[in-house]
Amino acid sequence: MSGIIWLASYPKSGNTWLRAFLHNLLAPGDESYSINALDRFSLVDNNHHLFDPFIDKPLADYSLEEIAQLRPRVHERIARQAKGTAYVKTHNMLVDSAGTPMITPAFTAGAIYIARNPLDVAVSYSHHLDRSIDETIDVLNRDGQLIEGDNTNVYSVQGSWRQNVMSWTHKAHPSMHVVRYEDLHERAQKTFAGIARFLRIDANKAAIAKAIADASFTKLKAQEEASGFVEKAETTKTFFRSGAVGEWKETLTDAQRARIVEANAEVMQRFDYEGR
Repeated sequence: MSGIIWLASYPKSGNTWLRAFLHNLLAPGDESYSINALDRFSLVDNNHHLFDPFIDKPLADYSLEEIAQLRPRVHERIARQAKGTAYVKTHNMLVDSAGTPMITPAFTAGAIYIARNPLDVAVSYSHHLDRSIDETIDVLNRDGQLIEGDNTNVYSVQGSWRQNVMSWTHKAHPSMHVVRYEDLHERAQKTFAGIARFLRIDANKAAIAKAIADASFTKLKAQEEASGFVEKAETTKTFFRSGAVGEWKETLTDAQRARIVEANAEVMQRFDYEGR
């Protein structure tokens, strides 16, 4: 597979977990990788460093339209430098912005999309944003949600949870592999092995089991506690907080649950998510 493989998801849906698994699966020998070395095998698509070779003024001085026009050049550079497969994390929707695709088809080999129950996403994302559950639900349900750029990242078009999921998964395609966060938990060996097969990574059962173990939430959390995590946002107290499935049942009020379900029921039903 030559070109970019997009590791796509709405925020707090297991994207970093998937990257950690792939890094450990691709690591030579018995080596296991630190969470602070994830950029060795994968990139983050809105990191401003990827845009630096194409700019001649402070990134903050670029308009949204100018940034959009740079994306295909950034994606081309990533694909060509990879000399094979490039793994790139994104929370962007699969849409156009300012007349330019957020995900450039010409340099795309495929994608893995991770879906997670939005009820659990709301709980996790509220901690990540350091905002209340109700404020986070506003973000989760807001169609067209755009995250403005800053000194670290260029802008992204995240959309609502429903929009984000549907933009990537509404139509089956052989170059698209869709998994549920919950299956990564409950059927780890089968689900991660399916990812490896999709990526045409030759790995036996023992190698996949080891990569799963080395990328376990317990180990990732322990690494963050010991050494920090360079990708943690300033607003976030800890990146690897819980990772649990079904935490919403003890956290959300009936009114909060109802707000999420009302906005996302059709997509939730498609992915067999409870909460309705």
